[in-house]
Amino acid sequence: MRAASHDFWYAHPWVSSDILTLFLFHKRPAERGLVEAVKDNNIRYWIFTPDYQERIIDIISSKKINND
Repeated sequence: MRAASHDFWYAHPWVSSDILTLFLFHKRPAERGLVEAVKDNNIRYWIFTPDYQERIIDIISSKKINND
């Protein structure tokens, strides 16, 4: 993938859905279905779990995300 490429947008639909959810609802990662992980040196990062697709559908359809 080239450095300036947008291939990830099409190749990884979970990434694009997370970015769209962030832009539309301005919610934190956990509220968008991501799960926090921590490295040995206490660096925090967020991951997509294997059930992310079900999680994000449930979050949006059950109106857990609202634009208050």
